[in-house]
Amino acid sequence: MEDLLSQDRFLDGKISVRQPKRGFRFTIDAPLLADFIPPDPGRRLLEIGSGCGIISLILARSRAAEFIVALEIQRIMVEALRRNVQENRLTERVFPLRGDFRTPPLRPLFDGIFANPPYGRLGEGKVSSDPGEAAARFELLLDASTLLQNAAGLLRPQGRLWLIYPARRGEEIKETALSKGLHPRRKRLILRSPSHPNPLFSLWEFSLQEGSCLREKVILHEDDGRYTPEVEAVLRGKGVS
Repeated sequence: MEDLLSQDRFLDGKISVRQPKRGFRFTIDAPLLADFIPPDPGRRLLEIGSGCGIISLILARSRAAEFIVALEIQRIMVEALRRNVQENRLTERVFPLRGDFRTPPLRPLFDGIFANPPYGRLGEGKVSSDPGEAAARFELLLDASTLLQNAAGLLRPQGRLWLIYPARRGEEIKETALSKGLHPRRKRLILRSPSHPNPLFSLWEFSLQEGSCLREKVILHEDDGRYTPEVEAVLRGKGVS
Protein backbone atom coordinates (compact mmCIF):
# COMPACT_ATOMS: atom_id res chain seq x y z
CA MET A 1 0.00 0.00 0.00
CA GLU A 2 2.90 2.36 0.79
CA ASP A 3 4.06 2.22 -2.86
CA LEU A 4 0.60 3.30 -4.05
CA LEU A 5 0.45 6.55 -2.05
CA SER A 6 2.29 9.82 -2.46
CA GLN A 7 2.95 12.20 0.43
CA ASP A 8 2.61 15.94 -0.06
CA ARG A 9 2.48 19.05 2.08
CA PHE A 10 -0.56 21.29 1.68
CA LEU A 11 -1.71 24.71 2.92
CA ASP A 12 1.85 26.07 3.17
CA GLY A 13 2.98 22.85 4.85
CA LYS A 14 0.36 22.91 7.60
CA ILE A 15 -1.12 19.56 6.57
CA SER A 16 0.55 16.36 5.37
CA VAL A 17 -1.52 14.50 2.77
CA ARG A 18 -1.16 10.96 1.48
CA GLN A 19 -3.22 10.15 -1.61
CA PRO A 20 -3.03 7.69 -4.51
CA LYS A 21 -0.18 8.29 -6.94
CA ARG A 22 -2.47 7.20 -9.76
CA GLY A 23 -6.17 7.79 -10.21
CA PHE A 24 -8.17 10.47 -8.45
CA ARG A 25 -6.32 13.21 -6.53
CA PHE A 26 -8.07 16.14 -4.90
CA THR A 27 -8.14 19.54 -6.58
CA ILE A 28 -9.07 23.11 -5.66
CA ASP A 29 -12.75 22.29 -5.14
CA ALA A 30 -11.84 20.57 -1.85
CA PRO A 31 -10.39 23.64 -0.06
CA LEU A 32 -13.14 25.80 -1.59
CA LEU A 33 -15.75 23.60 0.08
CA ALA A 34 -13.84 23.58 3.38
CA ASP A 35 -13.77 27.39 3.30
CA PHE A 36 -17.54 27.48 2.69
CA ILE A 37 -18.32 25.62 5.94
CA PRO A 38 -18.46 28.07 8.86
CA PRO A 39 -16.54 27.12 12.03
CA ASP A 40 -18.37 25.89 15.11
CA PRO A 41 -16.15 24.03 17.60
CA GLY A 42 -19.10 22.30 19.27
CA ARG A 43 -20.54 20.78 16.13
CA ARG A 44 -20.58 17.09 15.13
CA LEU A 45 -20.10 16.58 11.39
CA LEU A 46 -20.24 13.79 8.82
CA GLU A 47 -18.30 13.79 5.56
CA ILE A 48 -19.71 11.67 2.74
CA GLY A 49 -17.14 10.17 0.38
CA SER A 50 -14.15 11.66 2.16
CA GLY A 51 -11.48 10.27 -0.17
CA CYS A 52 -8.08 10.89 1.40
CA GLY A 53 -9.81 13.15 3.96
CA ILE A 54 -8.40 16.52 2.95
CA ILE A 55 -11.60 18.47 3.72
CA SER A 56 -12.05 16.80 7.11
CA LEU A 57 -8.38 17.47 7.90
CA ILE A 58 -8.75 21.17 7.07
CA LEU A 59 -11.91 21.52 9.15
CA ALA A 60 -10.43 19.63 12.10
CA ARG A 61 -7.28 21.75 12.09
CA SER A 62 -9.35 24.94 11.90
CA ARG A 63 -11.47 23.81 14.89
CA ALA A 64 -14.63 23.83 12.78
CA ALA A 65 -16.18 20.92 14.69
CA GLU A 66 -15.97 18.88 17.87
CA PHE A 67 -15.46 15.78 15.75
CA ILE A 68 -15.94 14.55 12.19
CA VAL A 69 -16.93 11.08 10.99
CA ALA A 70 -15.26 10.62 7.58
CA LEU A 71 -17.11 7.99 5.53
CA GLU A 72 -15.41 6.45 2.48
CA ILE A 73 -16.12 3.31 0.44
CA GLN A 74 -12.85 2.74 -1.47
CA ARG A 75 -10.23 0.68 0.35
CA ILE A 76 -7.15 2.59 -0.86
CA MET A 77 -8.76 5.91 0.06
CA VAL A 78 -9.68 4.63 3.52
CA GLU A 79 -6.06 3.59 4.04
CA ALA A 80 -4.84 7.03 2.94
CA LEU A 81 -7.47 8.66 5.18
CA ARG A 82 -6.38 6.67 8.23
CA ARG A 83 -2.72 7.49 7.62
CA ASN A 84 -3.53 11.17 7.18
CA VAL A 85 -5.51 11.34 10.41
CA GLN A 86 -2.68 9.68 12.35
CA GLU A 87 0.17 11.66 10.79
CA ASN A 88 -1.62 14.97 11.33
CA ARG A 89 -2.38 14.03 14.96
CA LEU A 90 -6.13 14.31 14.56
CA THR A 91 -7.21 10.92 15.91
CA GLU A 92 -9.37 12.60 18.56
CA ARG A 93 -11.22 14.74 16.02
CA VAL A 94 -11.53 12.76 12.79
CA PHE A 95 -12.88 9.21 12.76
CA PRO A 96 -12.45 7.25 9.51
CA LEU A 97 -15.22 4.81 8.65
CA ARG A 98 -15.43 2.53 5.64
CA GLY A 99 -18.97 2.23 4.32
CA ASP A 100 -21.48 2.81 1.54
CA PHE A 101 -23.70 5.88 1.90
CA ARG A 102 -26.40 4.23 -0.19
CA THR A 103 -27.02 2.13 2.94
CA PRO A 104 -25.49 4.33 5.65
CA PRO A 105 -23.67 2.23 8.28
CA LEU A 106 -24.52 4.70 11.05
CA ARG A 107 -27.65 6.08 12.70
CA PRO A 108 -26.81 9.11 14.86
CA LEU A 109 -28.02 12.52 13.76
CA PHE A 110 -25.41 15.12 12.85
CA ASP A 111 -25.23 18.89 13.22
CA GLY A 112 -23.80 19.11 9.72
CA ILE A 113 -23.01 16.93 6.71
CA PHE A 114 -20.75 17.81 3.81
CA ALA A 115 -19.63 16.24 0.56
CA ASN A 116 -17.58 16.89 -2.56
CA PRO A 117 -19.48 14.25 -4.53
CA PRO A 118 -18.99 12.76 -8.00
CA TYR A 119 -19.89 15.45 -10.53
CA GLY A 120 -20.74 13.42 -13.63
CA ARG A 121 -24.07 11.77 -14.35
CA LEU A 122 -23.87 8.36 -15.95
CA GLY A 123 -23.93 8.61 -19.73
CA GLU A 124 -22.31 12.03 -19.75
CA GLY A 125 -18.62 11.98 -20.66
CA LYS A 126 -15.98 9.29 -20.81
CA VAL A 127 -15.58 7.15 -17.70
CA SER A 128 -11.97 6.46 -16.69
CA SER A 129 -10.66 2.90 -16.86
CA ASP A 130 -9.26 3.43 -13.36
CA PRO A 131 -12.02 2.25 -10.96
CA GLY A 132 -11.11 4.72 -8.23
CA GLU A 133 -11.04 7.72 -10.52
CA ALA A 134 -14.24 6.61 -12.26
CA ALA A 135 -16.10 6.32 -8.94
CA ALA A 136 -14.81 9.72 -7.78
CA ARG A 137 -15.83 11.53 -10.96
CA PHE A 138 -19.06 9.79 -11.99
CA GLU A 139 -22.18 8.72 -10.10
CA LEU A 140 -21.31 5.03 -10.22
CA LEU A 141 -21.61 4.42 -6.48
CA LEU A 142 -23.70 7.38 -5.30
CA ASP A 143 -26.03 9.66 -7.25
CA ALA A 144 -27.21 13.09 -6.17
CA SER A 145 -30.76 11.98 -5.39
CA THR A 146 -29.63 9.22 -3.01
CA LEU A 147 -27.05 11.48 -1.40
CA LEU A 148 -29.63 14.18 -0.70
CA GLN A 149 -32.30 11.78 0.54
CA ASN A 150 -30.00 9.94 2.95
CA ALA A 151 -28.33 13.13 4.15
CA ALA A 152 -31.74 14.62 5.01
CA GLY A 153 -32.43 11.58 7.18
CA LEU A 154 -29.20 12.02 9.17
CA LEU A 155 -29.50 15.74 9.93
CA ARG A 156 -30.63 17.21 13.22
CA PRO A 157 -33.63 19.59 12.84
CA GLN A 158 -31.34 22.66 12.84
CA GLY A 159 -28.54 20.93 10.92
CA ARG A 160 -26.91 21.98 7.67
CA LEU A 161 -25.78 20.17 4.51
CA TRP A 162 -22.92 21.63 2.44
CA LEU A 163 -22.18 20.52 -1.13
CA ILE A 164 -20.14 21.59 -4.15
CA TYR A 165 -21.17 20.82 -7.73
CA PRO A 166 -20.37 22.18 -11.18
CA ALA A 167 -22.45 25.29 -11.75
CA ARG A 168 -24.16 23.59 -14.72
CA ARG A 169 -25.87 21.21 -12.26
CA GLY A 170 -26.84 23.89 -9.77
CA GLU A 171 -30.55 24.19 -10.49
CA GLU A 172 -30.93 20.42 -10.78
CA ILE A 173 -29.32 19.97 -7.35
CA LYS A 174 -31.54 22.66 -5.82
CA GLU A 175 -34.73 21.12 -7.21
CA THR A 176 -33.72 17.62 -6.13
CA ALA A 177 -32.90 18.90 -2.65
CA LEU A 178 -36.29 20.58 -2.36
CA SER A 179 -37.97 17.31 -3.29
CA LYS A 180 -36.18 15.70 -0.31
CA GLY A 181 -37.27 18.39 2.15
CA LEU A 182 -33.98 20.33 2.03
CA HIS A 183 -34.14 24.10 1.53
CA PRO A 184 -31.35 26.29 0.10
CA ARG A 185 -30.08 28.76 2.72
CA ARG A 186 -26.81 29.89 1.14
CA LYS A 187 -25.35 29.69 -2.36
CA ARG A 188 -21.82 30.66 -3.39
CA LEU A 189 -20.81 30.85 -7.04
CA ILE A 190 -17.15 30.41 -7.97
CA LEU A 191 -16.37 32.56 -11.02
CA ARG A 192 -13.36 31.89 -13.24
CA SER A 193 -12.12 35.51 -13.55
CA PRO A 194 -13.46 39.08 -13.84
CA SER A 195 -13.47 38.85 -17.64
CA HIS A 196 -14.93 35.31 -17.66
CA PRO A 197 -17.86 35.61 -15.25
CA ASN A 198 -19.55 32.31 -16.10
CA PRO A 199 -19.49 30.29 -12.86
CA LEU A 200 -17.42 27.12 -12.56
CA PHE A 201 -18.83 25.76 -9.30
CA SER A 202 -21.85 26.32 -7.12
CA LEU A 203 -21.60 25.68 -3.40
CA TRP A 204 -24.83 25.03 -1.52
CA GLU A 205 -25.89 25.11 2.10
CA PHE A 206 -29.19 23.33 2.70
CA SER A 207 -31.38 23.10 5.79
CA LEU A 208 -34.46 21.17 6.84
CA GLN A 209 -35.87 24.57 7.83
CA GLU A 210 -37.30 26.99 5.28
CA GLY A 211 -35.85 30.49 5.04
CA SER A 212 -34.18 33.01 2.79
CA CYS A 213 -31.12 32.05 0.72
CA LEU A 214 -28.00 34.19 1.01
CA ARG A 215 -26.12 34.56 -2.29
CA GLU A 216 -22.34 34.98 -2.53
CA LYS A 217 -19.67 35.14 -5.23
CA VAL A 218 -15.96 34.36 -5.22
CA ILE A 219 -13.62 35.01 -8.15
CA LEU A 220 -10.99 32.31 -8.63
CA HIS A 221 -8.37 34.01 -10.80
CA GLU A 222 -7.28 37.51 -11.72
CA ASP A 223 -7.29 38.19 -15.47
CA ASP A 224 -3.52 37.55 -15.52
CA GLY A 225 -4.08 33.99 -14.24
CA ARG A 226 -2.99 34.50 -10.63
CA TYR A 227 -5.30 33.42 -7.83
CA THR A 228 -7.24 36.29 -6.30
CA PRO A 229 -6.15 37.33 -2.78
CA GLU A 230 -9.28 35.70 -1.32
CA VAL A 231 -8.53 32.33 -2.93
CA GLU A 232 -4.80 32.62 -2.22
CA ALA A 233 -5.64 33.01 1.48
CA VAL A 234 -7.72 29.80 1.34
CA LEU A 235 -4.87 27.89 -0.31
CA ARG A 236 -2.41 29.15 2.31
CA GLY A 237 -4.59 27.77 5.08
CA LYS A 238 -6.66 30.70 6.30
CA GLY A 239 -7.85 29.77 9.78
CA VAL A 240 -5.82 26.54 9.89
CA SER A 241 -3.35 26.23 12.77
